[in-house]
Amino acid sequence: MEKSGKKLINELPLSDSSKGLVGNRDVRPDKWVFSFLYFRQIELFGVDECNPEWFVSVFERLKDLSNKTQNFAANTMDKQNYRFHPIDWDKKNVPIKRRDLSWIPKEYLDNESEFPLWQFSISKGKGRIVGFLNEDSTVFYIVFLIQSIIYNLLKIIIIK
Repeated sequence: MEKSGKKLINELPLSDSSKGLVGNRDVRPDKWVFSFLYFRQIELFGVDECNPEWFVSVFERLKDLSNKTQNFAANTMDKQNYRFHPIDWDKKNVPIKRRDLSWIPKEYLDNESEFPLWQFSISKGKGRIVGFLNEDSTVFYIVFLIQSIIYNLLKIIIIK
């Protein structure tokens, strides 16, 4: 009870109060949605020492992509602008293998043809976001983040 003596509970009948603010319609049926369900910090790809500006860039990129439709990956121009492409696990500058991502459920991890891991840029020189799309391409599961300093360091190490 509030100090004024008013009750703090909703006294509407359950049928009226359970409708929600937007009713039963799907507000974002065709937009990208991001999930951190399978996110992990792993060696070389931790974010515990990143500066706040870097995190702002990550969230701005996710917000930007949240306005894109699910068929975004079919648009060549968008793919180029965001540097959106599948990871080539056989390249020299990829320091881990897909099988190293053992926390991802096997139905995704062991099915590279249906669930490739993709990466896209946070912004020029800021790093990458790595993840995969679910069965109907409605959710992009973020698996790990690559800071620009790590990305550039890996390129230098591989070149030497």
